[in-house]
Parts: sequence; structure tokens; C-alpha cells
Amino acid sequence: MKLALFIFITLCLCARGDVVVVEAHGLRVRVDGVSKDVSGEVKALVEEQAALTGDTTATPPLADDLAFFVRMRYRDLGFREAVVTWKVKGDTALLLVNEGERFRVGVISYVGNTSQKESELNAYLLRATRERLGRASANAPFVEADLKAGRELVQRYFQAQGFLNAVVEPLVFAPRVASHTVDVLVRVREGKRSMFGVVRATVQDREVEKLFKELQGQPFNEVSVETVRKKIVGIYEQRGHYVATVTSQVDAADVVYHVEPGPVFHITNVTLAPGFSKGAQRILRSNFKRETGRIYSPGEVEFLTRASLDTAVFSRLDVEPGASGTDTLTLHISGTEAQRTTLSASLGYDTFSGAFLSAEARQVNFMDSGDTMRVKAEVTTNGFNAGIKWLDPAIFETPYSLDIELAAQTFNFFDYERRTLSLRTTLKRRWNKHIFSNVFAEASIHNVEATLLTLDELGPTDYQLGQLGAELVLDYRDSPLLPTRGWMSSLTLTSAAGDSSFLRSDFAFAFYQPITKKLRAGISAESSVIRTSGGIAELPIDLRLYNGGATSVRSFPERELGPRSRTGSTPLGGLTSQTASAEVSYELVPSLELALFGDAGSLSTTDLRYAIGLGLRYKLPIGPLRIDYGYNPTRQAAEPAGALHITFGYAF
Repeated sequence: MKLALFIFITLCLCARGDVVVVEAHGLRVRVDGVSKDVSGEVKALVEEQAALTGDTTATPPLADDLAFFVRMRYRDLGFREAVVTWKVKGDTALLLVNEGERFRVGVISYVGNTSQKESELNAYLLRATRERLGRASANAPFVEADLKAGRELVQRYFQAQGFLNAVVEPLVFAPRVASHTVDVLVRVREGKRSMFGVVRATVQDREVEKLFKELQGQPFNEVSVETVRKKIVGIYEQRGHYVATVTSQVDAADVVYHVEPGPVFHITNVTLAPGFSKGAQRILRSNFKRETGRIYSPGEVEFLTRASLDTAVFSRLDVEPGASGTDTLTLHISGTEAQRTTLSASLGYDTFSGAFLSAEARQVNFMDSGDTMRVKAEVTTNGFNAGIKWLDPAIFETPYSLDIELAAQTFNFFDYERRTLSLRTTLKRRWNKHIFSNVFAEASIHNVEATLLTLDELGPTDYQLGQLGAELVLDYRDSPLLPTRGWMSSLTLTSAAGDSSFLRSDFAFAFYQPITKKLRAGISAESSVIRTSGGIAELPIDLRLYNGGATSVRSFPERELGPRSRTGSTPLGGLTSQTASAEVSYELVPSLELALFGDAGSLSTTDLRYAIGLGLRYKLPIGPLRIDYGYNPTRQAAEPAGALHITFGYAF
């Protein structure tokens, strides 16, 4: 009998640390004799069992069951001699625990292992215990059943390394009462090691042959044979061979893959499941209609599915191909639409913006059109900005998206204050998984005020500006938020006219490479140039280029590399900026990295300035929380010794 869903269970751990009390409606359980370091485990177990029982009062059968489960949990935690007795006292089920000594895994010895690292073998041997506890430990609790399961994993590991007939004999345990440990002896009979021999396919294909080269000199095992078989199927499916079949024939360590590509399939129709709203249907048809008549490609279908999900109109999409003829397919699309209206707020701190508070209201599939409306406001230490944005993710039912944003901003920085009202529209297209482009136009009105800056330092103070620009991005990273492998490059050109005229170009390149499982490296280079006929004095101070900060030379606070005002307090910017960076980071624990970095950069005629430093990155779903300190090794007069940066996202 299950406890009714409306029953609320509360747990409290007594301050004495050796008693656990569980209370539910009419049910009270007390566990005595629990040591502090396992009280959490016992509490969680009793909570779980209390939620599963239908009893609301303490009874002998309930107390007996709880004693059994608590005893089993103690054995899982390494208390081999734990004893749990019970009795019912009034309205309380009382469990009395005699933990005994906690045994842990002692010395693990391997006999017969001539080829594998013992640290790798230990990871498999102790995997069950560590996964159950949810953590790795140098002194794992001794759980015999877990170690026996680990023995099977060790044997399979040897077989995966080419020792096809490897046998790991039953483990031998040697308890050491004085140290409360149990030594483990692992006897291994490796046998002969097999390496891949001749690997070929019944068809000639360069892409397939590249897979075979990866097997040369590698240990032979059935897992690798099957992995390559699936990859061959994937290669032909990407080319449109929807019913491609590949079988493997193994003779000792030689492998022959029999490939039957079958016909090339074309997509002739796209059908939508009933229930989609009008706006959702418009987005799906706009994205998928271009596939009609094309050769079927799982990669392209996945890309279009992701593009549809990125509109936030859908919470789930399933696209299933189905044969409609001997060489034709129909794509069947089903799924669930997302909640239309969302409200969000955030509070945080950034070393440049300072403390900030933001709020946003968003409605997707606005008025059943498929469009999105967003209103956002943010208050920071440096000012205030707010805006309203409209986005059509499939303008005129094409693969292009169009957004229009009206924004107002105030910005207080050092010795000047700027107020801006702008209207910006952007036409975007993601051509495939790796290539993205957009063109944009913006009209803006600006007012700048300052009391300590000269007009030459400040530039125009009241000006109107019109801008046209284009951007091209090539992104071959494995993740846009947490990249560890690949590269990306971007080029942006902007032309401005009005009270100030200029041509601006921005180029960026970044490359990421893992070195080991926990060690990764990255390099980047950025360059920006502004060309204007009137010189820097004719360019408003806030439109100039700057260097220094969390994404450039990190030994300087934001924007503070380069020339300053006569008072020495305000950066004046320049017309050219270059930055190069290199970084190596190591994963200390899951999601937390320690980074060593170096930066070099300049602003206009400023000599190269440098930064060397350390940082921490804590990975979050929205990107890493980053804390960096950059030291200035060639400090000049009036320059800082270094700078601390706290922000979100990688430096490049």
C-alpha cells in the first residue's frame, strides 16, 4: 500500500548527531547509535522507506522492515558487522544500531597483469561502489558484492584491450582487523593478445577506408568491430542510402565488412501531426519545406530540428522518416509546444557592470503567429537599459529570421555619461550547422555629458548615427558555451554615416584542443580597425575601440589599456586594437577548472602590453562562471599591477 501523495514527510536530524528522527502523519521513527558521517545516508534511506509504506502508525512489521533496510545500507557503507535491532515504544518505531567497525578497501594487488595500468583497473574494480555513493574516494568502503561486480568489469576491460580469452579469477579477500581494512588480491590470466589484422570492405570508399586506418595497430575486440560497422552505416545514411546494410565477417583478427548501400532516397513529403498551432505549423513548414525533393540526410534533418527548437516555440520535436516508395521518404513531425509566456529575473555581479538586477517577459508564438515578443529591463551600477524586441524566426516563410529592437540606455563610465535611443533590425540565417551570417541596420540618437573632459577628449556630444553592417561566423567548436575542441572565426564589417562617419572591421579567431581527458588548451587572436577621415577627435568617445578587461588583456581593468584623459581617470580609446591569448586549463573536479593564461595586446600606437595569470571556471548550463586574475609583468607608470575579473563565459 503506497502512502497517499498528499502526505508530507518532514525529516530532522537531532543536534546530538547520533540520533535520526523521521516524522510523518502519525508515524515516528527514531534511529539511535548513528555516527555523524553516515547520518545523512541513514536519513535518506528511512525517508525513502517511509514514503513507500502505507502505515501511518508504528507497528512491529514496519519496524522489522526498516531495521532490515538500515542493516543492508550499513553493509553497503562498509560496516560488515553492523547489527540493527528494533522495538515499538508507544507511537515510535525505535531502531537501535550497533555499527561495529567500518571496513574499507585496503591494498589492491594484481597478479598476472603485464599490460594495463593498475589505476585503470582499480577504477573498474571500484566503479559500482563509487557510482552508488556518487563520489570517488581513495578509501572506498568494502562491499563484497560491489567488488565481485567490479571483477567482471575488469575482465571485460582486458578483453576490450585485445585479450579475448582473459580471465579474472574470483577475488581473494584478506581482512586486517587492526586497520579495519580488507586487502584484495586479483589474479589475472591474460592469455594471448590479438591485434587487428587485415580490415577491408566489399566496396571501395575513401571515407570508409579512413575508419580502417584508425584500427591499425589497435587491440582487437568485438566492440570496435561493431562500432566501425555502425559508422559505415552512418556514412551511407548521410549520403541518402536510407536502407543501407552493413555486416561484418570476422576471421581471427581479420575483418571483412559487407556493404549493401541500397538506393538513394529522396524526401517527397513532410507531414505534421495534428494538434500543432497555426504559428507552430508555419515555423515547421518554413524550416522543412526546403528538404522536399532533396536527398535524405540525417545530419540535415537534425540541423533543421535544432533550428526549430531554438525558436523556443517547441519543448520537444520528433522527426521520423518513413519509406513511401522504393526510394522515397516522408518526414513525419510530431512533438509538444512549449509554454508561451515566461517571466524571469536575475541578480548578480560583474567586475565591469558591478551589481545588476534584470527582469524579462517573453512570449513565444505571439498571437499564434510563431513570432516572439520580449521586453527586458536591467539596472546596473553603471546605468540602466531597457528594450522591446520582436522576432520573426521564419520571415516570409523562408529560412531567414528577422528581429527589430527598440532600446534605451544610460551609461555612466568614469567621467562621462551617455544616453542612447536606438532602433535596430537584423536579418539572420544559419546556413548549416557551422556557418552563420547576418546583416543589420541601426539608427540611433546619442547625448554625452562630461565636466572633466575636454571636447577633444570627448569627441561629439550630441550626434545621430546610421549604421549598416554584415557578419559571417564559421563555428566548428564542439560546444558554443563550453568548447573544448574545434575552432571558430568571425568577420564583421560596419559602415556608419551621420554626424560621425567611419568604417569598422572586426576579425576574431579561436582554436581549442584537448590534450588529455582533463587538460585542454586554447589560443585566440582578435583585431579591430576603425577608419575615419576626421581622426580620433571626430569620433565620439563611446564608439572608439578599447582594450583591457575580461575578454582582452586581463592585467588591466575593463577598457583601461591605452591613453587616458589629462586627469588620468578616463580611458580615451583608439582606432586600432589587437589581442592574442593562450590558455591551458585543468579539470580539478567535475565542472571546476583551474586555468593558466597569457595575453598580449595593444591599442593604436600603444606598445604591446601583457598579462599572465590564473583563473577558475565553474561550468554552468549557461556557460562558465569565470574568475581570473591577470598580472602585469611589464608595468609602466600609472598602470595597475594586475586586475581581477569576475564574469560569465570564456575569454574567447
